[in-house]
Amino acid sequence: MYKRIGDYGIIGDLRTVALIGNDGSIDWLCLPCMDSPSIFAALLDEEKGGRFSVSPADPWDSTAAYIPGTNILTTTFRTRTGEMKLTDFMPLSEETGIALEEGRPEIYRLIEITHGELRAQVTFTPRPDYARAVAVVEHTGGAIVAGGAGMEVVLCGTRMDIEVRDDRAKAVWDLLTLTFSMCLTVG
Repeated sequence: MYKRIGDYGIIGDLRTVALIGNDGSIDWLCLPCMDSPSIFAALLDEEKGGRFSVSPADPWDSTAAYIPGTNILTTTFRTRTGEMKLTDFMPLSEETGIALEEGRPEIYRLIEITHGELRAQVTFTPRPDYARAVAVVEHTGGAIVAGGAGMEVVLCGTRMDIEVRDDRAKAVWDLLTLTFSMCLTVG
């Protein structure tokens, strides 16, 4: 089922933006610029468009809000056994206030278990060029590399025990109180 537009938050780096649902899913992202072809387009086609999702594996409810005075989005998920906070942002240069390293946008996703324990699931299904290209997803060293349509993106993090199958990567983790992060960048 498609989300309402009000169910999305937006983060950006002054070159491109990502739409993030209150379910922890990046459903729209064009890289490296806003007028580039998409890498995630579930906003347009929920089944074929691709996404990068982080959420609890068990039933949950959520709230999303920006940290005051910033473009940093936090989504708090509550389950029967615990609470998880997902923080999403695209960094800017402290000196200039513009995007870091021209041509290399980055999205950071910080996952914090703030209370109790829960099972978290991560799904990474890139679909380059508005899902017109086939994505090749590989686990190489300590990262997931996805390419297609002349584009390559790299997913890395402090926890990379993620299973790669065909054109997607997926993990389900049993988590206690801990913090870890993931970064998506143009390769």
